[in-house]
Parts: sequence; C-alpha cells; structure tokens
Amino acid sequence: KALEMAEKGLPTMGGTNRPFGYAEDRVTVDPAEARIIRDMTARYLAGESWRSLADWTQREGIKTPTGRDWNSSGLRTMLLSARVAGLRAHAGQVIGPAVWEAIITPEETARIRAVFN
Repeated sequence: KALEMAEKGLPTMGGTNRPFGYAEDRVTVDPAEARIIRDMTARYLAGESWRSLADWTQREGIKTPTGRDWNSSGLRTMLLSARVAGLRAHAGQVIGPAVWEAIITPEETARIRAVFN
C-alpha cells in the first residue's frame, strides 16, 4: 500500500508531525516556512554550514513543527529530502513527482546534494 501511494505521488499520512514548509494536510505549502526553506537553501549554497544555519534559526526563533530548536542534522535531512523539491520518494529512492508543490527546485536539491557530498 505504501508503494502504491508513493507511485501516485501521495503523501505519507502516518505519524503526528507535519513536514516543515507544509500545512497539516502535508500538501499545502506554508508560505512563511517555504520562505525560510528558500533562505536556508540560498545560504547553504552560498557556503554557510549546517551548524551556522541551525544557529541562525535559533537566533530568529524558528522552530521545528514540534516546537523544538533546529539542529544541523534536522536541517540537513530536510534540505536533502525529495519532498521539498516536489518529488516523492519511497524506500530512499525518488520514484516520481509528488502531488504537492515544490518549495525549491529539483536542481537546487541536486546542487545541495553535490555540495554536501
């Protein structure tokens, strides 16, 4: 069933936490959080470290969807994810487009991955 949903580009509805950048329905983009993700992307691609970005979110009072402070690991996971690029992954592999709107482009995600690697 999970593979079938992924092939249709549908979101995973399990768990209690919505993904940062999206509303509770996990599809609708949250404009304020999307702006933060785009800012983080630009800053990382300009040379900032994950730790620097985490420090920035803490100084600005930007919290995770659960109300916690961001750490470098959580930011890295989010910005490297297929989700923010409007892609659907299953079992660690991108399998196609998602039904939700991308916040950053797949090309930006590829650039983030290239810098990270």
